[in-house]
Amino acid sequence: IAVLPAGKLQGIEALDPIMLYFKAGLLVALMIASPLIMLQVWYFIAPGLYAKEKRIALPFVFVSSLMFLTGAYFGHAVAFRVTWNFLIAFTPDFMVYNPTAGSVFSLYLRMVVGLGLIFEMPVVVFVLARFGMVTAKFLLKNFKYAVLIIFIVAAVASPGQDPASQMLFAAPMLVLYVISIGVAWMFGKKKPVDVD
Repeated sequence: IAVLPAGKLQGIEALDPIMLYFKAGLLVALMIASPLIMLQVWYFIAPGLYAKEKRIALPFVFVSSLMFLTGAYFGHAVAFRVTWNFLIAFTPDFMVYNPTAGSVFSLYLRMVVGLGLIFEMPVVVFVLARFGMVTAKFLLKNFKYAVLIIFIVAAVASPGQDPASQMLFAAPMLVLYVISIGVAWMFGKKKPVDVD
């Protein structure tokens, strides 16, 4: 990783080198298996849908997998890099900053998987809207509360307790919330029209 200091990390435990490869392999496996995982999620929610709604299985799996991978890529390419640079900038001159491989990969893993899950927000809202549990009007009406909750979730979910990583979690969530309002409006359960 180009942003690491001198490109080197400490390995202080006997199994650190092999565990790094093992954890990286698990992360790659998770990314590759994400469509199958989303298919299992679909199988879980499908019994509660009507027959015509079950036809969207393939788009659901495709979109949910794409959103997870997009969030993971954002975590990899943007969030981790910005957070790492922020942490390096705060290293005082009297300190040698040479983190362990395990701690750096743990930070990386939490950012990549965490943002992958956060990017699922429109998909979750889609499912809730199809079940009639949320509406675009409800989401819009509670926007100010959503902003507060988003910043609380960002503070808790971001692995770094620094403002940079918290903002990198909160900003996408705000954008995704607005997108989710549109999703709920487009795909929400329509009220039956009374014919008298």
